[in-house]
Amino acid sequence: MSYILRCRLPGLFDILRVISNFSKTGLFAATILLLLGNHFSISFVSSQSTQKSSESASNKDRNQDITGEIKSTNSWEAYRVLLETQRKAHMEVIKHILSITQLEKQYDMLNIVNKKIIEVLRDSKLKLVEAEVVAGGQFPEDEDHRDHLSKLIQNTLLYGDLALRFPTFIHRQYDGKKTTQQLIKWCFDFVTKANITDGTSAEQTLHLASQELNIVDRGDNYQNPFQEEAEIKLSQLVKEEMKKSKKGKKKGPRLSNKKTEL
Repeated sequence: MSYILRCRLPGLFDILRVISNFSKTGLFAATILLLLGNHFSISFVSSQSTQKSSESASNKDRNQDITGEIKSTNSWEAYRVLLETQRKAHMEVIKHILSITQLEKQYDMLNIVNKKIIEVLRDSKLKLVEAEVVAGGQFPEDEDHRDHLSKLIQNTLLYGDLALRFPTFIHRQYDGKKTTQQLIKWCFDFVTKANITDGTSAEQTLHLASQELNIVDRGDNYQNPFQEEAEIKLSQLVKEEMKKSKKGKKKGPRLSNKKTEL
């Protein structure tokens, strides 16, 4: 039997528009959209049962519907196909964070994203352990379990992206924090054992990030391909902030030399 996969993803324009509002409310709303699972849902059903429903799909909202037929009886393999679509969305988010020219705003975004990733991973791990979902085992049939599986995979890879592109920031949040390290290691192990990234663009990200975070031993030739770029970008932002700080300093009022007669 073949599977019909339905992926619902808010338009990237809408996501980036929300992110562009750098108020605390805007940052939080963007994080909710990106990380709490509302931005992506996936369903696996037989091709016959979806023929009618596909014809009646509504285009009233701005969401993108991505429907495709996968000639496979393995839902893990089917999910791997859609992972490429998810990764494109992740890359747009990373590009946007990199484009932020104010260091404080960039770090505000990273702080909130990092916090929500950890929160989502912790919750999804708990749900998957309770449901006895095994990496690479039987793909969960329960919709809620599939949702948590998708959240865990997506956020694990997104954390890997952050670790490679913003290593200074992530290491400050990760190094020496045992609880966080144990959680991230468990999630990386789960995604690795599920073989979900095999043959996808995420495979190298998972491999490199595992070494960057010392989840696995670093190879003799290991090098973060984004390290130099990240350091240059950080240096540029710091210099810009220093320039703005100097320009923003106002001179105090001058003392008048005129004598006041009593």
